[in-house]
Amino acid sequence: MKKILTLVILTCICINLMACTNGGTDANESEPTRIKIARPVDSSILDPVMSGKNPEIWMLTLVVESLLAISDDGQSVIPGIAETWEKSSDNLSFTFHLYDNLMFSDGSPVTRDDLLWNLERVMTTVEGANHYLYSNWDSIEVPDDRTVIIHMKEARAFDDEFFTYFPSGIISKAHYYGEVSNDFTSQVPIGTGPFYFAEWKQDEYMVLAKNPYYRFADQVIADEVIFTIVPDDNTRIMQLQAGEVDIITHVPLNRMDDLENTDGLTAFASAASTSNTIFFNCSVAPFNQTNVRQALAMAIDRQDIVDVVLFGYGTPATTFLPLGIPYSNQNINTHSYDIDAAKQLLTDAGYPDGLEMTITISAGDTIQEQIAVLLTDQWGKIGINVTIQTVEDVVRREMRDNIQINHISTWSSDIPDPSQIVSFWCIPSVLSNMGTGWENSKAEDLAIKAEVELNKEKQSELYTELQELYAEEVPAIVLYYSGNPVAMKDSISGFVQIPFGNYRMNGLTISD
Repeated sequence: MKKILTLVILTCICINLMACTNGGTDANESEPTRIKIARPVDSSILDPVMSGKNPEIWMLTLVVESLLAISDDGQSVIPGIAETWEKSSDNLSFTFHLYDNLMFSDGSPVTRDDLLWNLERVMTTVEGANHYLYSNWDSIEVPDDRTVIIHMKEARAFDDEFFTYFPSGIISKAHYYGEVSNDFTSQVPIGTGPFYFAEWKQDEYMVLAKNPYYRFADQVIADEVIFTIVPDDNTRIMQLQAGEVDIITHVPLNRMDDLENTDGLTAFASAASTSNTIFFNCSVAPFNQTNVRQALAMAIDRQDIVDVVLFGYGTPATTFLPLGIPYSNQNINTHSYDIDAAKQLLTDAGYPDGLEMTITISAGDTIQEQIAVLLTDQWGKIGINVTIQTVEDVVRREMRDNIQINHISTWSSDIPDPSQIVSFWCIPSVLSNMGTGWENSKAEDLAIKAEVELNKEKQSELYTELQELYAEEVPAIVLYYSGNPVAMKDSISGFVQIPFGNYRMNGLTISD
């Protein structure tokens, strides 16, 4: 009954969209290309400056473009809305030359006023989720509609990569003030990218339609991409098997082989700079004690978790900097698996008989559920009695932001530079160090020094020292690195998810 009801709903959505966006199909016209994708969590706010979560970022980057972009393989910087760019010899000024005749998806031109307003907004909005990363911007010049000059307060080691970052994406100022009225909770921005937000019914579906004013519109194949929200992993799988959707994301890894071996389907994990982590609430006892956190780390068999949960689709982690990020040091001396040593640490901390703890996971996330069950068994060997608390993902994030929980979460970097993750994990003013409440003045000092160190060898030394300190203090336990698991019909082609998670769907299509 659930599958039938879902099919009816999706059919109604598509019929409605055909009527509203196309006005019907002429007998001589070909059917529009529509791709249906089921994902577990909806976006909550589609504002480049205020957003900070993957369900929002990955949608925004299909619609809103920054000055520069990251290549599909994640290895290089390519043009965004800027066709060419250069920096001054002292690394303090960056000049961007934009493509001619840039237009928003409503057909209005991108003007000097739009550019200046967007870039000044990301620089000055202290409430923005990523404001810290823009604190080094000093001033912005936009002499005309095609030129942007950004001046820095001091030279930093990262440069081109930073201008690919989504918060400085360019949206229509007129739309923001004229229709959105500063509230993106249920509204959408207008950008210059390959798609535009055609319809959004929160927690149900989001429709992205091809932008006819995109400068490379002839390269975009799909007319519409429909994202439906299906929180339960097994329901998404059943919908794909029943042909109700064309692609599903966040596939449980224990189902990957089954889907790959199903006629008409394919499954794979895209390369990703992603890590899965246990974050502790270091602001309360007993997790405010380093030796308690160390004991918990030593009682985890990471390889066992990788074998049982990932089925070969991941690697045990050694440092909080994910694979693929510069200066990620895979030789960091972590607290290796040692039950006897873990018990002794708990005894030294005043818990010879173990302790009670709660770990919070997101409802419907089978990966988190499997990890939590394994942790219950592994930590039980040192006397830890674990209660698993299951809440909706949006609730978990809110509790994390308020430093209320120990929780399991995934981190995906957005730029090929350590500065982003280091600021979120090691500088308390940025999201309270991922909701851990952990504060360490030496870690913060190392993070800030590494940002401005231009000598690559010295910068590497600073980041290595920081990773060693993080591993010793254990405000979080990084379990493993993995890709983004996806399954789809064999008839789908052109689906791209870059190592940082962003979708590239210009070539997305489905064959008959």
